[in-house]
Amino acid sequence: MKSLIISDCHDKTDQIQRIMDSEPADEVILHSDFFDEWKKTEITAVKTARKVQEWLRDPRIKCVLGNHDLSYGWGHREGGRQHICSSGWTKEKAIAIHSILEPADWLRFQLHHWIDGWERPFLVTHAGLHLEYVQRSVFKTHEQRLARIEALCQDAWESLNSHEVGAGHKILGCGPERTSSNSIATQSVGGLLWCDFTVLKPIPGINQTFGQKIREIRSKTSYNVCIDTALRHYAVVQDGSLHIREVKA
Repeated sequence: MKSLIISDCHDKTDQIQRIMDSEPADEVILHSDFFDEWKKTEITAVKTARKVQEWLRDPRIKCVLGNHDLSYGWGHREGGRQHICSSGWTKEKAIAIHSILEPADWLRFQLHHWIDGWERPFLVTHAGLHLEYVQRSVFKTHEQRLARIEALCQDAWESLNSHEVGAGHKILGCGPERTSSNSIATQSVGGLLWCDFTVLKPIPGINQTFGQKIREIRSKTSYNVCIDTALRHYAVVQDGSLHIREVKA
C-alpha cells in the first residue's frame, strides 16, 4: 500500500495535480487549505472549487479539512461565523465557491484520516492534535488511544454539521497563538485545524503528519512531522515508513 500526502493547496491546483501524476499511489491524501492563496480573486476560487469537486468525488482521494476550507464550507451558515478565517476570506469568493461545490461535496471532506504505519498508524490532520484533547486516563492500551481519537473526531464532525455548526466544540476552535477576527481565543491551545507547531505536545503512541513547514518532533513512542513547504515537498508512506520527497523542478 502506497499513500501520497500533499499539504496545503492554497489555490495551486495545477501544481498538486502534477505531483499526483508524477507519483502514482494507491491513495492520495490532500492535506487541507484548498482555498485562499493571498490576493487571489473569486475567478481563482471558481477554478479551485471545480478541481476540489473533482477530487472530492474521486474515491481514491481523501480531502482533509483545513481552517480555510472550514471558513467557506461552514462559516456562512447561521451560527457558523466563528469558523471564518479572516486571512484571505472574502464574501465574493464564498459566493463563487458555493456556486460550484454542492452541499453533498462539503460532506465528503474529512477532519482526519488514518494511514497504516510501521508499529503504529499515522494520524493525518490539518494542524495536529494536541495531547490536551486526549485524556491520559484512557492510555491503558493502544486500541483505547485510537478509539478515543476516533470518537473525538467523529463527535466534532457531527457537531460541525448540526444546527449549531460546531459552536464551542473544543477541537474546532482557536487557541491564543492563532486567532482570527471572528474567533475568540478561549482555549489554552488550538484544535486540530489551528494548533501551532511550537505548542504541539505529541500523543504517546500516535504518529502524526500535518501542515506548517517541514519540522518534526520525535519521542520514544511517536513521530510527528509537518510537511507544508508551499508544495516544494510531499510525503509518501510505503511499507509502513514515511518518506519526505522534494518536488522536481
